[in-house]
Amino acid sequence: MSVSSVLLAAYVRSVARTCGADILLVQLMSANRFAGRWKGLVTSMNQWVPALIEDARTDDLVKLADAVHWSGLAAFRHGMHDVTAVAALRARMPGAAEPACAYNYVAVPDDTAAGAPPPRAPWPASPPTLTWEEPFTTIGPRCYARALESPDALSVRLTAKDLGRERCAEVLWDLHESLLTAAAAS
Repeated sequence: MSVSSVLLAAYVRSVARTCGADILLVQLMSANRFAGRWKGLVTSMNQWVPALIEDARTDDLVKLADAVHWSGLAAFRHGMHDVTAVAALRARMPGAAEPACAYNYVAVPDDTAAGAPPPRAPWPASPPTLTWEEPFTTIGPRCYARALESPDALSVRLTAKDLGRERCAEVLWDLHESLLTAAAAS
């Protein structure tokens, strides 16, 4: 199981619990330009692919991570999803501007920590923090988590339109607690 899948499962569950939804359509970012093989050749190779995640509010993070992992792989491989299930989701929320949250996981190479958070003291000496900043863009997904993993740290940047700070903090702290609980159980 990849770090990306576990983190995505925690994020999906947090969003689902905050929004009261059992099924989420998640847009996953595919960005090959960061891989060493493509770094000098590709300037922008981004693609959003939809992955349908069911039973998103489950208490079993391991089971959800497994489901998220396979749903994500199928989405990237086929670039498609269950059209009937998506239509049912949209019918339930006709006024929604966008029936999806989005996720982008970036493993920052050891030699390029650009954009990665600065190294911190090992946990628990360095407690987690939330910082607020103006969104870097006004376009794109309404609820977008971008995870950066460097050799020394893991950070999640959440851009969420129309949620407000309190609910954004709720999503992030729930994500954090989910990961700690799962780590302690393993």
